Amino acid sequence: MKENNISDESVARKHIRGFIRNLWPELNSLALTTTSLPFSVIKASLNMARTAQVIYQHGDDQNTFTVDDYVQTLLFTPTLNN
Repeated sequence: MKENNISDESVARKHIRGFIRNLWPELNSLALTTTSLPFSVIKASLNMARTAQVIYQHGDDQNTFTVDDYVQTLLFTPTLNN
């Protein structure tokens, strides 16, 4: 926050969200053009980045899912087979 002269936490959070939003297209294009790694490694890395963003994007918001909620949903919610 000191590096960008930001004194308000909400302004800092907005700045970080914008930074992340601007980096996704670059990350996706790098993943599509990289040939030095197996696709499974690239896919796993992208999925980890997506998961981290989903889990932590809302900060301390009590109305959103927690990590436990996501794990419970992933493991114990039946899926519909079409």
